Amino acid sequence: MTNDDLTVFRERNTRKRLSNAAALIGKADDAVFEACRPTGYAELDRCLGGGLTAGLHCLGAVPSLGKSTYVMQMAEQMAAEGTHVIVISLEMKPVDLAAKAVSRQLYMDWHETSAGLLKTSGELRSRTAVIKLTGREWMAVEEAAGKVEKRSRTITVEECGAKAWTAEDIAQYVEKYISAFGVIPVVIVDYLQILAAPEGKGSLTDKQAVDESLRVLKSLSDSRKLPVVLISSLNRESYDQPVSLRSYKDTGSIEYSCDTVLGMQYRGVGARDFDVFQAQGQNPRELEVCVLKQRYGAVGIRIPYRFYPAYSCFEELPSARSGKQPKGSKRQAQDDGILEV
Repeated sequence: MTNDDLTVFRERNTRKRLSNAAALIGKADDAVFEACRPTGYAELDRCLGGGLTAGLHCLGAVPSLGKSTYVMQMAEQMAAEGTHVIVISLEMKPVDLAAKAVSRQLYMDWHETSAGLLKTSGELRSRTAVIKLTGREWMAVEEAAGKVEKRSRTITVEECGAKAWTAEDIAQYVEKYISAFGVIPVVIVDYLQILAAPEGKGSLTDKQAVDESLRVLKSLSDSRKLPVVLISSLNRESYDQPVSLRSYKDTGSIEYSCDTVLGMQYRGVGARDFDVFQAQGQNPRELEVCVLKQRYGAVGIRIPYRFYPAYSCFEELPSARSGKQPKGSKRQAQDDGILEV
């Protein structure tokens, strides 16, 4: 190694001293502060210190619990405040998501006064059902659709269809979006395990493919300082257990790569008398989102929700900001893995 090489190394090393970062904090330099995007879920934002920062944020749950609906409602709430959102939809078409959004808006507008005006997304996509609507019902639908249209103008839904999207495809798409519109978006991937293995790496196991996708998306979030929201499945062993970091063990290095890991579950799951079929049949369903990991904040917090599946609507309830199990459960947060870091 030449003297010039050593000089370059010495200068580069000096720039990376921790003292430099400490000096920036002491000066309240702009480089210290991270942009925070409120999700529109007030209690979730409070738990996350204001909302989503740059990094990977994962929401996991068992099938059909409502995780995609929860995140799409979040996307609408963020877009209503002017945030650009890119949704990589690997399963649902834009018109499906729009029908759910209009159904949700009808519920928010009329559930307290005129339940007869509520319509499911299936009804909104059924010609037979629509032609039977009364004049008042159709006016309500038009009004709800107009509200969704107005607030969702900064949401782009990229329908994947037959195309096998990879994490690299997403990264390239996001780079083009930033160049075209000059804004840093929030990226939603629905969902992580459906992403294809990188080109030329078809021999990877499912877990290895997820790990590679996480690596690419983490690099994107770091380089562009943007939040990436990942919807994830859980391992089958966790389907009838309280959600925890262990629920992700067989789905890739989510617990290590992600800055925030959230788990959605039925309230009371794990209790001796819990009946999953009874929980599924409730209207509304009693759910909660658990903060399983957070690099810069508290974990073990459970945020309760009421979920109205017919109308694709989540209602956030006040949280006790506690790591205790729901009433009726004898397990503690540390026992089921909620306090893992």
